[in-house]
Amino acid sequence: MKEQFPLFPHVDFDMVISEEAWPVGVSARYASQYNRRVAAGALSYVMQLKSVDYTLKRYLGNVFYQEFENDRLDFRISSGVKTLTTSVEDRLKLLGEREGEPIGTVMCDVTLVRLNAAFNAMLTLANRGFLFEAAAVCRMAVVQTAWAAYCFGLEDGDRVKNASASRAITRLKKIYPSIGTFYGWLSNHLHWEYEAQLKVLSLGDKLVKSIIASSKFKVSALIMTLVAVDCYVACFERLYEPRISDFHILGPSDEMFVFKKDRTTRVLLDETINVIGSDRMANEVARYLATGRIS
Repeated sequence: MKEQFPLFPHVDFDMVISEEAWPVGVSARYASQYNRRVAAGALSYVMQLKSVDYTLKRYLGNVFYQEFENDRLDFRISSGVKTLTTSVEDRLKLLGEREGEPIGTVMCDVTLVRLNAAFNAMLTLANRGFLFEAAAVCRMAVVQTAWAAYCFGLEDGDRVKNASASRAITRLKKIYPSIGTFYGWLSNHLHWEYEAQLKVLSLGDKLVKSIIASSKFKVSALIMTLVAVDCYVACFERLYEPRISDFHILGPSDEMFVFKKDRTTRVLLDETINVIGSDRMANEVARYLATGRIS
């Protein structure tokens, strides 16, 4: 099975430097010289040239690729999301070494840890400009976060087994007040409500086009990811704060999980709002993070 169905590495490329034969993907974060050499290797194969160095000098001598490193906003959003979710996962794994916890808390641990995969999937879809597909994964992540919060501390296995994830959204509002309306926004896109349908239409003089992906979709999807992660971190803080203190996992200088305006998600949102300006679609979803506060 592993030979016929191997897992693909979770690496996203935002540039294709060779579309002939087999496409070669790279990242704009790579050094220009590195990308030039990779392109020369692909081109030398297509042209059946023996020397990659000759190909580089002869055909790519004046070709350079723009370098963005890590300062581009979409890169920093992706990095910020991965840093936050990985940090929560690492702390949960340390907490997982304890014994005698209620079954509900154990399942909460398991659910919050595996949500890291969902956030990675959301970033992959968002960076491709797939708004509706990212919304589907985001809704799942929100529901699972709500279910985890509901089950935390439950000792009755039957209550955990029969817990309704969608109904748990109401309980999650006590931690993240705006999550109910955000969940409704996600549901409208998932269920193809009329207001959501309009976003995919591009109207010309005599032609109606369907927008599959766009930079506007990408911005909205990345903001949506920030909202979901912000809620996820807030949930972790509220549920595990006493245990974090007991296990001395967070020291006085570790402010990553303090629910305040300068958390990574909020800083990135403020920067994004400055870029998008008055774009209606992006601001529509941005308000759900801006109004989220622990009660």
